[in-house]
Amino acid sequence: MTKLKSTWVGFSLVCGLALSVPMALAQEKLSKWIDKIYTVDRPAPTIIVGHGCGGFGKHEHDWAQQIQSWGYNAVVLDSFNPRGAFNGTCNKTIVMAGDRVHEVYEIAELLSKQSFHAGKIGYVGFSHGGSLALHLANDEANSSVAASVAYYPNCNKWVKSKKGLFGDRRSFDLPKIPTIMMLAEKDDWTPIKLCLESVKSNNYVVHRYPNATHGFDMDLPRRVAHGWTLWYDQEADIDSRQKTKEFFAKNLR
Repeated sequence: MTKLKSTWVGFSLVCGLALSVPMALAQEKLSKWIDKIYTVDRPAPTIIVGHGCGGFGKHEHDWAQQIQSWGYNAVVLDSFNPRGAFNGTCNKTIVMAGDRVHEVYEIAELLSKQSFHAGKIGYVGFSHGGSLALHLANDEANSSVAASVAYYPNCNKWVKSKKGLFGDRRSFDLPKIPTIMMLAEKDDWTPIKLCLESVKSNNYVVHRYPNATHGFDMDLPRRVAHGWTLWYDQEADIDSRQKTKEFFAKNLR
């Protein structure tokens, strides 16, 4: 273990009490995968927040703070900067979703040793990070993540392997842990068809939003991102967040 220093990071406000995470966390071997940790005022389960192909930003930090308000610790994942993918991986193949599984397990192992964490670990991810949610849910080796939420994931089954870019397949058909898919019916970036074909297990709960597009929970103006038209859907955003809250309450408490 790295010796504690007097520098502190990860400040958060809970019930008027300022809490912080010691810099020792950032000096651990796996700290490169963590952008920020939001803690609550007692030992509690922790939820890891996984970003999309553009990397983490305000969206993931807003989610982490909302998760914190639900009474959980939250960790904002950083999968790309440590790999040198500073501009993300949208329209590229620098990092596949399946490549990110091990870093979640490494963070989970780190969390298990922290005084602020108690109980189970959950995961919620968006787009590229939503695909990671499915990899975690269907990975036979997963003994760390107890529940997973996938927002508008790409449900193709290919993962990067030593044999080449498209080498191994991981089936998404039979998740080993409770998993939710939040799907947008007007999503033409990651169409829902492949996801619906994977729903062959009671462990999947699927919520479909008929007027929503990819990124529907981001409160931003109508826009074009990497060639795809996206818009905010307030109804889908509010409903999906409430369902996510209820899901974690059921599966992490």
